[in-house]
Amino acid sequence: MSIQMRIRAGIAAAPDHAVSVGIDGGAPIVTPWEFPGTAIMNRATAAVTQLTVAMNGAKTISIATTDGETPVSLTFDGPNGGGGIKDVLTACGYEFGVVPKPVKAER
Repeated sequence: MSIQMRIRAGIAAAPDHAVSVGIDGGAPIVTPWEFPGTAIMNRATAAVTQLTVAMNGAKTISIATTDGETPVSLTFDGPNGGGGIKDVLTACGYEFGVVPKPVKAER
């Protein structure tokens, strides 16, 4: 389970660092994200659950982070409760708003 965001201009590969996600002008959700290059990604299940619940009903979503030393700030339209996020989670076998239990490694 992950959330990934891409920007047209791309974003450089870098060590994990904080990304601030604001929903409809509310207090931002700040969590560490991965920066593998070309995109940013969050795979922390509790953070992904919190973000998908918040984003699902969002009218606007704002992202703030850095690309190297350069600040990056973007605002875009949210799904506004359209159901897309719930549909994707359901199709992938996840329950909306529920942090998935860790998967036990097979022996």
